[in-house]
Amino acid sequence: MRRLPCLGPPGTVPLDAPASARSLHEAAPDASAFTFTTIDYPGATQTEACGINTAGQIVGAYRNGGDWRGFLRHLDGTFTPIDVPGHEPPQTEAYGICGKKVVGTYYDKNNILRGFLATP
Repeated sequence: MRRLPCLGPPGTVPLDAPASARSLHEAAPDASAFTFTTIDYPGATQTEACGINTAGQIVGAYRNGGDWRGFLRHLDGTFTPIDVPGHEPPQTEAYGICGKKVVGTYYDKNNILRGFLATP
C-alpha cells in the first residue's frame, strides 16, 4: 500500500515547502511551548494521527500486521475503527475530520486508491 502523508489544516505550509511559501507564515513556537500526548491504537504496531476537529476528536490510521486501518479517537480516549465496508483486506486510512464527517482513502478490490467521505 502506498502511504500518503498526513496533510495539515487549510492555511498550513509543509516544512518542505519553498522558503517563499514558508516566509508568509510566522515561525512555529519552540517545542517546549507544547504539551505532547501519545496516541496509540490498542494492540497496534504503528499509529498515525492525521486530523482533529474543533471538538478534539482525532482521526488517523493504525497498523496491526500488514494492513492499515482508519480510526476515530473519541474525547474519552476510546477508539472506533473506520473501515470501508466490503473491502478485505482493509486498507483504509482516515485523514481529516470536520464536525462528524470523516474523509480518507482506501484501496478497492482492484487495488485502486479511492477517496471516501464517511458521515454518521
